Amino acid sequence: MPLHLLGKKSWNVYNTDNIARVRRDEAAARAEQAEKERQQHEHEAGARLALLRGEIADRSSAVDDAGSLGTEDIPGSRRKKRRLAGEDDTDRDIRLARPNPHEHGQRGMKLADDAAGRPSHSTPGPAWYMTAPTDQSAPSGPGRDVWGNEDAGRRARDQRRLDANDPLAAMKKGIAQLRRADEQRRAWREQRERDLAGVEPLDDFDLDGAREEERHGEPEASRKIAKVIELVSDLVYSQSQSTGQHVQKHKHKYIGGLVAIAAITVLALGVAYGIYASRKSKPAVCDSAVCLLAVETILSNLHPDVASMLRDLHPNTLPTFPIDPCTNFDQFVCGGFSQHHQFRSEQNYLSTASIMADNVDIILRQLLEKPLDSKTGPDQHLLSVAQDAYKACMDESTLRRIGLDALSGLVDGIRTIFPVYPNQPRPSHQKHLQASGPSQQVAPLADVLIQSILNGASALLDFQVDAPRHQVLFASPVRDIGLPHPDLYDQEDSDLMTIYRQAVKQSLANFYGDSPNTTAVWHKGIHSSVRVPSLSDAVIQFESKIAHLVLESEANSAVSPVYSRLSLADFTNLLPELDLNLVFQGVTNTSQQPDYIKVSSVEYLSHLSVLLQQTQPLTLQAFFVWKTIQQWSGRVDDERLSKLVLLKTRLGGNRTALPEDRWRQCVHDISFDLGWVASRLYVNQGLPSSHNATAADIIDDVKASFYKILTDSTWMPLKDRHTAALKVRHIQAEIAYPTTKPNISNPSAIEDYYRFDNLQLAKDTYLLNGVATTRQQAQRQWAKATGRETDKHEWDLFSTAIDPFYKYTVNTVFVPAALLQPPVLHSTSLPSFLSYGAFGPITGHEISHAFDAVGAQYYLDGTYSNWWGNVTAAEYERKAQCFVTQYSSYTVPGPGGDLHVNGTLTLQEAIADSAGANAAFQAWKGHEQTTKSQALLGLEAFTNEQVFWLSFGNFWCDKVQPEQLEHDVLTSHHAPNSVRILGTVANSRDFLQTWKCPSEEPRCEVW
Repeated sequence: MPLHLLGKKSWNVYNTDNIARVRRDEAAARAEQAEKERQQHEHEAGARLALLRGEIADRSSAVDDAGSLGTEDIPGSRRKKRRLAGEDDTDRDIRLARPNPHEHGQRGMKLADDAAGRPSHSTPGPAWYMTAPTDQSAPSGPGRDVWGNEDAGRRARDQRRLDANDPLAAMKKGIAQLRRADEQRRAWREQRERDLAGVEPLDDFDLDGAREEERHGEPEASRKIAKVIELVSDLVYSQSQSTGQHVQKHKHKYIGGLVAIAAITVLALGVAYGIYASRKSKPAVCDSAVCLLAVETILSNLHPDVASMLRDLHPNTLPTFPIDPCTNFDQFVCGGFSQHHQFRSEQNYLSTASIMADNVDIILRQLLEKPLDSKTGPDQHLLSVAQDAYKACMDESTLRRIGLDALSGLVDGIRTIFPVYPNQPRPSHQKHLQASGPSQQVAPLADVLIQSILNGASALLDFQVDAPRHQVLFASPVRDIGLPHPDLYDQEDSDLMTIYRQAVKQSLANFYGDSPNTTAVWHKGIHSSVRVPSLSDAVIQFESKIAHLVLESEANSAVSPVYSRLSLADFTNLLPELDLNLVFQGVTNTSQQPDYIKVSSVEYLSHLSVLLQQTQPLTLQAFFVWKTIQQWSGRVDDERLSKLVLLKTRLGGNRTALPEDRWRQCVHDISFDLGWVASRLYVNQGLPSSHNATAADIIDDVKASFYKILTDSTWMPLKDRHTAALKVRHIQAEIAYPTTKPNISNPSAIEDYYRFDNLQLAKDTYLLNGVATTRQQAQRQWAKATGRETDKHEWDLFSTAIDPFYKYTVNTVFVPAALLQPPVLHSTSLPSFLSYGAFGPITGHEISHAFDAVGAQYYLDGTYSNWWGNVTAAEYERKAQCFVTQYSSYTVPGPGGDLHVNGTLTLQEAIADSAGANAAFQAWKGHEQTTKSQALLGLEAFTNEQVFWLSFGNFWCDKVQPEQLEHDVLTSHHAPNSVRILGTVANSRDFLQTWKCPSEEPRCEVW
């Protein structure tokens, strides 16, 4: 008998008519219930689909206000069992036992409905888990505890209980948070674009600023919630479909499943909210502002096809790259760089490094153009001197008025010092110099070489002085000759050679008039008339011969360059036309001599001696004049040098002469003339203090990686392995800026360094300002060979430079401050693979020079001592030949077709590239064992190891004109950037394994 008929006294349960009636009623009730169930399932299915699509339907409360129970109608089992006034325990028990008709009826209907599987209300409604009020307000009732006292927190606890027991409410809350997160991210991106468009680059940008927890932390929690919601929705839908028409039969399983799902939901939401709210541990994915900026840089540089694939990639799907990273990694990582970066009118080369240099220039410009403060002090004086020099450069009207006058003074000095006419008097300041050469031409040639060195004009020989323990002078063939390659001089009918002849002829004509057909000269003590068909042609022919001598000397010492140690007498015997003792006295203004001279090519000296004997003095004089004009023409504004301007433009890769922004040229010149003043300005303004420590940590890790690599290099004998590993451990690192000679953290030390009392700088002497600082710097450098200026911590580049360098003589790596900026070195709040992937290989490259063919000639303390044995030298040369073959097979597009890279010229740098990248990757893997890196939002398709190599390639992205590529291929010891990427990854076992390449064996390998 149906339970809902219990209590009806007029009912006869044994009457057959009643029994038949009950059966009919039961059948009708079952049919009606089945239809209601079907409708309810359809309604719930629609709600689930709307929820999954992100559409939140408005639902009214499922609770009928009329049917809700008030506090006075609470069933007796829940009523307070208190005694009334004057009532004893017996009276209270009788009162409570007295039946309540309303309560009895409600309880009976509830039991009947539960037995039939119907809802407790007469009208059908949605399932219990869909009936949560949308506003989640606490139920009405007094905020009192069980003793009747006021309980202010009761409503909040009731609200939390409702949220915890209602999965749909949790889902709706998660969806709302997802939408808020999307809106916040969209608003942040729009605001960021507006900021970037309206604010000066790098102005007040603080990479180490506090993270905005509320703005950028919420999306991660929202994604966790969305994942849980998706899982729960699938489970609910699957469970409801499996029950189908068997709801009544399996009601207890259905309810149990929903309870379990609700518990899972509550647990997952609690974990997600705990991560978001507490922030006690980093999320798995970094989505902060600086992370998003780093990701944007990488994505914009990727090849457009790869970037498009990433945008369309479905989550949790393995990517299929449209470009093979194993064979075309340069295009894979840098294929989009050209599209997102455009040349300025005067540019022929654009790269990540040049963009970083532009950032430095912008900071310096802002400082050089801002008004001076009224306060006084060393810093203000430094800034005032730099601003005066900057204004002299920016005063174009004065430059046009001066024209060639300032340059004429330098040229006249050369012609006076190197006379070609008989009985021409020599300057009085040369009388104290003692010539030791065998001919009368010796003294004038030494004198003119002194002036070229002091003027910064490279001619005949390049000299370097760097000896912390001995007074040593380095002499090597001149690098900057004229045209990029000797073969270009032989192409007489080429456009470039035509422009070159015109430039030389126009430049010399300004100071010699029309080239004379017959000129009286003084040559080896004989006065004679020598017919010179064309002075400019004679100078070009002399240059061409020097260029071919340089090429021969480089070919003989490419794989394992060896310096010859010569005494001053030995050097004079090889090159008697040039009295080096006289040169040394003239530059240093002392009578001292160097301990010895280290020469990279003895053959070049002997061949140069023959060439000088065969060359007319007038040609030599005009050659030195031409070198001086080339050096300083950039600081002259005169139409009479228009052909030279066009030549420099063509050599730079442009077809027409387009002037650079004036302020850029002036900032570059100030950075050279007053380099340490500019360095202090930049360091104080643009270098985050934490980056020094980060750079030092990475360098230490790379050194440790090299130590292991060297000790495991079984191709080296044990003795040489031990020496190499020991040398790596003794490598020092100078980071950001010098602390001695000068200590740029002390403005007074910079003033003492430049001796501004003796250094004459003025607002209207732009060219002479540069000459004055260049001469001071040359004298300071050569003074090292006398022991007066020796300091092993002295830097050879300014802190505003981008390129680090390794100094063999002190076994030290120098890392300028300008390199310590994104995308090379990042804040520690970013994943470590970004900095290890970019900064690690760069510094690793420099460290590897400590044990290459040149580093083998310097011991761990920098003393000149070859520590390689014969076995090591032979095996190194065999392994190096693989690199020569490999890099010679690469080609780049030139103006007339593909150009082959010179594998011999780029050998040492190619080996350093591969060694540095391999050591940096191993250093990062060691760092990961103690500090796990987060992934980057937007790059989830890549592993952290792959993003390491993306960061490596990003630094070498560039855009180059074909003419500039041709110049680089012919002259640079570094391969073009695209080739540096391809060659390095092809020689890295770690790269090949990371990207699952078909062959995991490196093509060439030394370290």
